[in-house]
Amino acid sequence: MPKPPAPASIAAAARAGNAAMELATDLATDVVDGFKKSSPAFRRKSAVVGAWILLSVVTLWAACPSSGPTNSLGAVARLQATSVGQVISVRNDTESSIWTEVTLVLDDTWRYEKRRTIRAGDTITPRVEDFRKDGLPPPAGYRPGKLSIQCDQGRVSFRLVEKQRR
Repeated sequence: MPKPPAPASIAAAARAGNAAMELATDLATDVVDGFKKSSPAFRRKSAVVGAWILLSVVTLWAACPSSGPTNSLGAVARLQATSVGQVISVRNDTESSIWTEVTLVLDDTWRYEKRRTIRAGDTITPRVEDFRKDGLPPPAGYRPGKLSIQCDQGRVSFRLVEKQRR
């Protein structure tokens, strides 16, 4: 069965693509040939400038903060020492997500279930003493190491590092 001829527009696009590829290849070849024919001093200077540009780009990439949340819920959590004792600060750091049926769990043992919905941008800060296991609070001096946020939208865990009050 013979193949139908390609429409004129497809053939023209193919010709234009081939011409662009040929032009790019010729340009790259000319640049490489020119660099090979250049003096050793020019090549050294080019290497220094190239290395400087590469280091600058890597430095900027490393220094710029990432955009957006770094976990599936868009949650931010930290342990803080305050005048009322240790508190766990949990923030919904998204612009539009609502968490429903939220439960906070310390070290896979102590639970806090009083807040049912956390809207985008909201923060809750329960005291460590507000968490319960079998109706009892954690022992005095308890220092939590891990927080899990569980809700209908997913689950995420954090390693807690205490941020000192100033």
